[in-house]
Amino acid sequence: MNRLQSKKAIRIILAKGKWLKDDHFTVKYLPQIPENTQVEVAITVSKKVSKHANERNRLKRRISAIVEERLKSPYTPHQIILIPRASALACTQSVIERSITELLNQLDPNRYAE
Repeated sequence: MNRLQSKKAIRIILAKGKWLKDDHFTVKYLPQIPENTQVEVAITVSKKVSKHANERNRLKRRISAIVEERLKSPYTPHQIILIPRASALACTQSVIERSITELLNQLDPNRYAE
């Protein structure tokens, strides 16, 4: 998994990308250019989720570990922004994992299945 770091790319995805939502996460994504063979992921946790930086960072680390594990198998290149909702803070690791897996399956049903 590669981190999506370019602010310009993030702005483009937020402006032109497609949305997927569930109870705990929102995903904004764009398919990659065919020459690029990697998934690029950005995880944004806003202050609306928690006012405390340590809680936001902990949630970000939990999400990052799950995404990294899920994207080890072959995949279709996408640029993805994962945006957790406030309800994700209270979720167990297994609920977060199931939620992220379901969203990734919607992006590419043949690749992200367990």
